[in-house]
Amino acid sequence: MIDVTSCPVCRSTQVKSIADHLFSYPEDCPDPPTPNTHYEKERLWIFFNYIARSKEPQRVKARLCDTCGFIFTSPRLTSEEIELKYRTVDSLQSAKIRAEKNPPMRIEKRSERIRRVVEKSLDRILKGGNILDYGVA
Repeated sequence: MIDVTSCPVCRSTQVKSIADHLFSYPEDCPDPPTPNTHYEKERLWIFFNYIARSKEPQRVKARLCDTCGFIFTSPRLTSEEIELKYRTVDSLQSAKIRAEKNPPMRIEKRSERIRRVVEKSLDRILKGGNILDYGVA
């Protein structure tokens, strides 16, 4: 994991923490997860078993760049850790099985749902700002 101390957009070091979240090991998750395991518990299981390699709680901070206003998380996964995560997801086959059982919603509905979640979460932080969303959940 990489501790990000400068803005990934403008490289400014004028950043501050605006929120943090403590992730805990999913004790009630089967080992290994099954296709019926909720994806959030499965992803946490992968994170703690393959990335953190510990069951100790892991803190992730949201940081705000005072120079350009970009909000990002720290720490971040390395390229190798991201690759390991997706290899593990593929090996479990659960994402494929879940998608076959419950095909993804139409893209318009999904985009609207994501927009509503982001607006609710960031409304008090960003007034009239823009949001850049990248990556996959």
